Amino acid sequence: MDVDNSLDYSQGEVRNHHRFYLARGDVVIQVEKALFKIHRHFLAQYSPALEGLFELFDNQVETRGEKDPVIMEGDSYRGWEALLGLFYRA
Repeated sequence: MDVDNSLDYSQGEVRNHHRFYLARGDVVIQVEKALFKIHRHFLAQYSPALEGLFELFDNQVETRGEKDPVIMEGDSYRGWEALLGLFYRA
C-alpha cells in the first residue's frame, strides 16, 4: 500500500495545503509544514484569541503571505484541517 506523503504536513518542506490554500483567502497561517490561506473572518468570529492576534497584525495581515505567515506553534495541521472542514465544506 502506497502512502501519499504529499498529504503529510508534519514533515518535509513548508508547502501550500492541498485543500485549504484559497486564492481569495486573506491570511496565511503556517501549522507544522502546511500553509493555510483562508478567510480570517471565520476564525475571528469564533475565536477571541485569534481575533486579538489578527488585531495585533491588523496593519500587516493583508500583506502577510506565504513568505511571512502567521505561525501557529504547537498546533497540529490535522487539527486545523478538522476545524477548517467545518467552515469550508466540500
